Amino acid sequence: MTDSKSGVLSTWKESLTDGNPRRLLVMSLIDSLGTGLYIAGSVIFFTQKIGLSAAQVGLGLSIASVVGFAGVVPSGWVAERFGTWGTLLVFDVWRLIGFASYVFVRSFPSFLVLVCFLSIPEQAVNPLMQRLVEQVVGPERRTVMMGKIRTIYNVGFTLGAPLSGLAVKFNTSAGYNSLMLGDAITYAFAAILLYRLRDVPGVRRPRRAARAAGADGAAGPARPPRFSVRALRDGRYMSAAAVNGVLSLHMSILSIALPLWIIMDTRVPRYAVGPLLVINTALVIPLQVPASALAKSIDKSIGIMRVAGASLAACCVLLAVSARLPLVPALAALAGAVAFLTFGEIAQSAGGWTLAYEMAPPEGRAQALATFGLSTSAQFIVGPLLLTDLVIAHGSVGWLFLAAVFLACALLMRVLIRGQADRTPSARPSRSPP
Repeated sequence: MTDSKSGVLSTWKESLTDGNPRRLLVMSLIDSLGTGLYIAGSVIFFTQKIGLSAAQVGLGLSIASVVGFAGVVPSGWVAERFGTWGTLLVFDVWRLIGFASYVFVRSFPSFLVLVCFLSIPEQAVNPLMQRLVEQVVGPERRTVMMGKIRTIYNVGFTLGAPLSGLAVKFNTSAGYNSLMLGDAITYAFAAILLYRLRDVPGVRRPRRAARAAGADGAAGPARPPRFSVRALRDGRYMSAAAVNGVLSLHMSILSIALPLWIIMDTRVPRYAVGPLLVINTALVIPLQVPASALAKSIDKSIGIMRVAGASLAACCVLLAVSARLPLVPALAALAGAVAFLTFGEIAQSAGGWTLAYEMAPPEGRAQALATFGLSTSAQFIVGPLLLTDLVIAHGSVGWLFLAAVFLACALLMRVLIRGQADRTPSARPSRSPP
């Protein structure tokens, strides 16, 4: 145990003292501060400042999710064509302008246009960030680095969310506007930090290196990469992505289904929702990096994803039971459910990152990672409807059915991508960028 702790501490020390990984972590912290501020106060802003109804907010966000989903794979092609670093820099400026523009929104049509405008970078940025992390720290440290970024993100989100309460406390237009302007400012700082990564080898526009080779009398500039759906035709890759998408339902369970279930179907008071959700952050912060360090290969990642499926199934069983228990046992069951949900989240994240990296082809990696990211984007579209209309609507039976789905994913994971795990690292092409 001591060796494990010292190993985790040393890897954190390494990232905090190395300039480029440290910039990635600070970028994540700043981004999450703004995201926490936005998510905690956005519904209040939309309804109180703009004057939208709850139905209009839900409709607008659903339409935006579909627009963002459609833009994920093309964004991966843009990153291949112009470079991941440059594409992310544009996305930061894009979001800076978009969130600052919320202060001028006065109607549902303008809200719909803006939320759809922002949905493309919001959904495309995560797989492109995976690619940037791989380029900055290399294939050996990429999954652990993603775990550190997730940990820092949780810290920043926890710090940013309470600030929204200060912003809306006095029910003034200036207070509401500060929510969106505060989030916009974080993207300005993130863009500055990202710009300072411009000299890292391999992160800038790919064609420059090809032009330089051509100028030196070599083979000449390579053709720009074409838009490709090759990853969509890879059955194993898309099967792994599909299972990853199902296991990603933990996001909608935590943010939507769990609060609704507590309020509507248990004896637990609604003010217990906040403290229960804190359990999630309290577990992710110390456990995400060690779990990510375990996902060293496809085979180990499959095992970790199976743990995720079993943990999420246990969460659903406890949620099903909680509806029939008195107050104190119900509260204990819900706390256990959140703990199992968090273990599932940690395992799914770590395993999903490695599978996306290891199973992607050496060429067109940004497009492949974006394609894998479709599974998470689909969860944002399907998850809320699935959990409210098919799970919560059927009570405990609905949760038991979802538990069976998670268990099926855990059992099928190895079968779906059998053969990939049997390839040894020496027999596989290098996953590092050329």
